[in-house]
Amino acid sequence: MGATRLIAPLILTLSLALVAGLRADPWADEVIDFTPGTNAGFGQDQFPGNVLGRPEGGVSANIPQASPEAILSLGHGGSITLAFTDNIAANGPGDDLIVFENVFLRISDGDPFIESATVEVSVDGEEWHEFPFDFMPFDPPTPPSTIPTILADSFPMGFAGVSPTLTTSSNGIDPTDPSVAGGDAFDLDDVGLAFARFVRITDTAGRTDGDGEAIEDDGDFGVVSGGTSAGFDLDAVVAVHSEGATAVMDWRLFR
Repeated sequence: MGATRLIAPLILTLSLALVAGLRADPWADEVIDFTPGTNAGFGQDQFPGNVLGRPEGGVSANIPQASPEAILSLGHGGSITLAFTDNIAANGPGDDLIVFENVFLRISDGDPFIESATVEVSVDGEEWHEFPFDFMPFDPPTPPSTIPTILADSFPMGFAGVSPTLTTSSNGIDPTDPSVAGGDAFDLDDVGLAFARFVRITDTAGRTDGDGEAIEDDGDFGVVSGGTSAGFDLDAVVAVHSEGATAVMDWRLFR
């Protein structure tokens, strides 16, 4: 009798998982935690909707998104944790995850305006795996009190916030295609995971890389270092390879 009682709930659970899988979208669905850093504030009146759902880039690579309904400033050293609830980011061929920030290219020289962050992923929200990152100091070194020219070459590996968001809800660009969508893509092979359900993004202010190099970006200098729009400006997180939840995955994630 005890076993019979368990069958119906199990069938219901499996059915709900399959239905959820059919309805699953590829972007993050829930905010688990947000710890604002120094001089955060922009977008908080539209939070959490502005970091969930599809990415919404600016008018062009040269004109960034300016709406608080689309982006959230984390502040210097701020951190946010997102979760996929109706799907997972699965490890497939090539990159598996794209993090979209409000990067834009300067019209004057084509250089990106960078506010960088590191990215971690987790299966269960408890054990975290950080994507390896490497910062290349400016060469020649920047004199004190001088605003440097920040180049993408200084962020060769493992950072979000380096590439413009090129996809919007109106331009038809696929937000799950790393070759056209923009943003910064990550491969789960680099952290040894078959899938991930949680993503944590942390602004790099005050951090160093594995070589002990202090990480600096455009957001550390000038007017944007203050106000309420400092630090990494999150637009969205999207799974390139998105799979609906299955009974086996649910058991592994929530046991």
